[in-house]
Amino acid sequence: MIDVIKSRENGKDRNIQLIIETHSEHFLKRIQRRIAEDKVSEKDISAYFAKVDQTPAKLEPLELDLFGNIRNWPKNFFGDEMGDVTAHAKAAMEKRAREIKIRKEADNG
Repeated sequence: MIDVIKSRENGKDRNIQLIIETHSEHFLKRIQRRIAEDKVSEKDISAYFAKVDQTPAKLEPLELDLFGNIRNWPKNFFGDEMGDVTAHAKAAMEKRAREIKIRKEADNG
């Protein structure tokens, strides 16, 4: 979506501001990528995190650097990507070991 929005600008400065509300990790990661690729400036992006552990909810600005990194990444924002990757790999290896054991037992049985 960020690519579509950027391509619609056709390189013209039109002084348009867009407010986009999303729960899409993919959308945010694409913005980060485009900043790192110098296709979008971090100065042109304002991103906020809605902190809902209080009433009313509070919008906290996310600090994007020139590499597209978020310097103040909120705890558990979009979960724990590395934890999920590690847990998936561990579960897959354990399942593979169980499947191999079942096959060996069937072959020997």
